[in-house]
Amino acid sequence: MVDLILAGSSSIMLAVNVARRMGLNAIIPVVRKFPDGEIYVRITKA
Repeated sequence: MVDLILAGSSSIMLAVNVARRMGLNAIIPVVRKFPDGEIYVRITKA
């Protein structure tokens, strides 16, 4: 499993595009929040 985390970005499309440029094709984007409320997008390779 490969994880990619983009902190400070609530843009799922940005995270998906970065993951695809890194060669990850089958991906699952999940938007979460840090305890301080900052949003991040976590990409997990399926």
